[in-house]
Amino acid sequence: MSGLVWNVRGLNKSTKHSIVRRWIQNQGFQFGALLETRVREGKAGRVAASVCRDWSVITNFEFNRLGRIWVMWSPRTRLTLFFKSGQMITVTVKLEDKDDRPWICLGDYNEILEGEEHSQYKNSPNITSGMRDFQNLVLDCHLEEMAYHGPLFTWCNRRDTSLISKKLDRVLKNTRWDLSFPHSYNVFEAGGCSDHLQCRLHLEAGRAEGNNPFKFVNTVAELDDFLPMVQSFWENTQPIFSSTSSMFCFTKKLKALKPLIRSLAKNRMGNLSRKTKEVYETLCEKQNANASHLKGWRRRRKLTGVGISFRSLRKTSLNSDPRFTGSRLGMAEGFFSEFLQHIPTDYEGILTADLQNLIQYRCSEEEGNNLIKIVTDEDVRSVLFSMPSNKSLGPDGYNMEFYKATWSIVGKEFTIAVKSFF
Repeated sequence: MSGLVWNVRGLNKSTKHSIVRRWIQNQGFQFGALLETRVREGKAGRVAASVCRDWSVITNFEFNRLGRIWVMWSPRTRLTLFFKSGQMITVTVKLEDKDDRPWICLGDYNEILEGEEHSQYKNSPNITSGMRDFQNLVLDCHLEEMAYHGPLFTWCNRRDTSLISKKLDRVLKNTRWDLSFPHSYNVFEAGGCSDHLQCRLHLEAGRAEGNNPFKFVNTVAELDDFLPMVQSFWENTQPIFSSTSSMFCFTKKLKALKPLIRSLAKNRMGNLSRKTKEVYETLCEKQNANASHLKGWRRRRKLTGVGISFRSLRKTSLNSDPRFTGSRLGMAEGFFSEFLQHIPTDYEGILTADLQNLIQYRCSEEEGNNLIKIVTDEDVRSVLFSMPSNKSLGPDGYNMEFYKATWSIVGKEFTIAVKSFF
């Protein structure tokens, strides 16, 4: 659900009609307002039909001959007029599946609220009477500005010299609005045919819909199509050579392989998560059926014993133990705090020779050579295959079973990636 508000600075030209019409169609708005249309009343019906087809429109031509405000809404929305004047139109908007009545005030206020909303404020930091009146209005009505994206300034005079920019357009809301639309926000963006920015109002925050994290299932490696699929993918990708980016290139290839493994698992094994859940529910039902044959007195005796143990545990809590009263806890806390954080005044640090005297262990010549020797391909392979199976997945979703099953395909580049680390 979303709405719009835009000071279009004239809506008589057909080029502006198409710009506004495409914006409404592309964004899927349900209601909104156009300001400063400068359209005469006799042309209003034709212009409205061109801009927002099949929509209803309320104007204030009876107060201004150029209809400064047009309020529009789609057939899916119900709108009720409360008040009209030459400066504002107050309405209630009932959206689909929404029965409450929060309140927002949106549009071009022709006044800034704070000094920083004027591009020349640093040169002349003055608080005008209009700003004070606007601030008093916001305080008296308990309004606050809605969160927004986009530039701070929403209007500029478009001059090459003496450029001035201000934040004249905004969306204000009351506290009831936050209860009904806690994730609402508005976006200011350039429209190209006015000196004011367009404003899109979003009532619900967009929800990111992504795939679940990738998890390699060992059963996939047992499928007949698994190894041929990995073989085909690996042969059609760029081979990896020893370099500083070998590890990065190898992880990118594994990431590109994930969608193929997902597709294979889905086509051959179906919804494994749903099937696992169904089997688990069946197991629970059978266990509950077996448990119903237990003797009642045995269940009561077991529950009574549990209750006694919980009561005895509560009686021996730290709060009721006289050894742990508040004063003793404070003394213990102070003692250990001083003990752990105390630095002697005569402390002068420690030398390397002193540390060597403290640590008596020394590496033998053979052990030292092993630490600096070159890692071979066989070393990498032996370490990998010595790792236990059925362990937790890595951060990328792969486990040891994947590398063991595909070693004949990925083993060469896996070894290059590992050796590049050293």
